[in-house]
Amino acid sequence: MNAFFRPLSMIVLLLAGLPSFAQRLTGTWEGEMSQELLQVNIIFQNNEEICGYTYDYFMTDRKNYCKAYFKGYYNKNQDLWDLNGISFIENSGSHVLMRIKLWKEVQDGETVLIASISSKSSLGFFLGGGIREKAILRRVSSRPQKLPNNMPTCFPEPDKQKDNPIVKNTPDKPKPVDPPVPVKPEPVRKPVDTIAKVKTDTVKAPIVKPVEPEKPKVVVTEPAKEVKERKNVTFSRIPVSEKNILLQVYDNAVIDGDTVSIYYNGKLLVNRKKLTDKAIEINLTLDENTRIHEIVLFAHNLGSIPPNTALIVVTAGDKRYELHSSASLTENAVLVFEYVPK
Repeated sequence: MNAFFRPLSMIVLLLAGLPSFAQRLTGTWEGEMSQELLQVNIIFQNNEEICGYTYDYFMTDRKNYCKAYFKGYYNKNQDLWDLNGISFIENSGSHVLMRIKLWKEVQDGETVLIASISSKSSLGFFLGGGIREKAILRRVSSRPQKLPNNMPTCFPEPDKQKDNPIVKNTPDKPKPVDPPVPVKPEPVRKPVDTIAKVKTDTVKAPIVKPVEPEKPKVVVTEPAKEVKERKNVTFSRIPVSEKNILLQVYDNAVIDGDTVSIYYNGKLLVNRKKLTDKAIEINLTLDENTRIHEIVLFAHNLGSIPPNTALIVVTAGDKRYELHSSASLTENAVLVFEYVPK
C-alpha cells in the first residue's frame, strides 16, 4: 500500500455468499494493493471456524514486510466470515492491523476474490471513514504455505473417548455384591395421634423466626467512581434529527468474553453485560432539551484478546450506522449524538 496508507497486517472479514464457497477457502490467495503484495494463507478450517496468517510486503523493498496470525468464525446471521488478527509473527516496524472484506466474482471464467481493504482503526472508523483500497486475490495454491514454526492449533482436539466410547479391550471384573442389610421396620403410628399432634402444635403456635424482607436491589444510576476516573475518548460523533434511536451492541470479531457497562448522559443503561454475537438492544429516547448526548462504554475486562472492542449498530429513522469502539482499563469509549430536530 502507498506511503500514506502504510502496509498493514490484518483483521479479515470474508463475505461468503454461498456455503460451498465458505467451505473451500483453505489455501493461499495473492493479489496486489498499490505497491504491495498481499498474501492470505488460510491454514485451518473447521465447520464455522477458520484461522491462518497474512503476509504482505512492498514490491520495491521486500525487507519492508510483516506476517500476522488471524482467527475467526462464520457469522450465520450476517452471512460472512469474521476474522480477527491475533498477533504479529514478524514485523519490520511500520505495519499495523487492517480490515478486509472479500467476496467472490468470476472474471474470464476464473473465480477470484475481490478485496476491499481499509485501516483497522478502532477510533474514528465507521462507514466510509477509513482509507480504502481494492485488490483482486487469486488462489495460487490449494495448500497454504506453512510457517517455519508450527502454527498454533485453532480448534480443540476431538474428544476421542466421546467418539469411541469403547476404549477397553477387556471387560471390567464384576464387583462383589454385599448381602442386603435387613431393614428394621418403623413402628406403626396411629393416624389419630398424628392429627392430634398437628393440632396441638398448631395451637401452641411454635416460635418462627421472622423472615427479613428481601433487600431491594441497588440500581446504580450515576457513573461509579472508577468510570469517572478513566479518560473519555470519543470514537464517533453523529448528527441526528430523530429522538428515538435503537442501539445494538455486539462483540467485535472474535467473541472473547468482553464485558461492559453502558451509560447514557451519566445514567446506567446496561450493567456488566458480556458482548456476544447476539445484540444487546437499547431503545433510547433522547432528551429534546439537550443538544449533546453521550453514550459511554465502560470496560470491566479486556477479554482474552485485548482491548475490549464492540460493534455498535445505530438506527435513527431511515439512517443506519455501523461503528467500532475500543475501550481499555484506562479509557472509556464514547459515542456522541448531536440532536438537531427537524
